Amino acid sequence: SPERGLLRLVDSEGRPVANQEEAITQAGFETRPVFEEDSSAALRVFEEPDPKAQYIIGCDVAHGLTRRDASCADVLKLTPAGTDLLLEQVAQYHGWVNPLIYAEELFKLALFYGIGRTATTIIERNGPGMALIQRLSDFGAWFLFQDIANIAGVRQMAEQQYGIDTDLRSKQVIISALQQKIRARRYGRVGIIIRAAE
Repeated sequence: SPERGLLRLVDSEGRPVANQEEAITQAGFETRPVFEEDSSAALRVFEEPDPKAQYIIGCDVAHGLTRRDASCADVLKLTPAGTDLLLEQVAQYHGWVNPLIYAEELFKLALFYGIGRTATTIIERNGPGMALIQRLSDFGAWFLFQDIANIAGVRQMAEQQYGIDTDLRSKQVIISALQQKIRARRYGRVGIIIRAAE
C-alpha cells in the first residue's frame, strides 16, 4: 500500500524551510525535498525514487473546486525493455488544490523523482493549465515539457510552448495508447503498471 505524505524543502541542517515558496525559487538540480508522512495528504508514494531510473510526470490541472474535478499528477518510471518501454506508476498527487499551490507541489515532486536532474513534467495546457505553467516558469522550472510543433520557432527561441494542448482528437490518441499498454500486460508483454486502483 502507498505511503501518504508531503514533500518539504529543507535547509542544510535538514530542518524544514518555513517559506517553501521562497525555497523553491532558490532550488537547483541538487535540491532534494524530504518526504513527511501525513495520512490526509494528497501525495501517495508507491515506490521511492531510484537514482538510476528515469521518470516523467503527467499533470492534469483543475480549478481547485471541491465539487468539480481534482488536479492529478502521475509519476511514471520508464524502463527500457528491448524495443519497448515499461511504464510504471510510482506516485500520484490527487487533490482539490488551487493551481498556484499545485505548482509548488509539482516543483517539489519533480525534484524528488529527478534526483539531480528532475523529472520531465508534462502539463495539459487547456484551461487552468496555462496558469500552472506560468507559475512554474516564474519559479524557474527547467524541467517542463516543451511542445516542438514549430521546430524553427523553438530553435530561434521565438516560440516556447510548454505543456500540451488536448482536444477531442488528441485525447482519443492518448486513450488508445493507454489501452494498448494495458492490453499488452494482459498478454504478457511489456506495458503499463497502474498502482492507484481508483
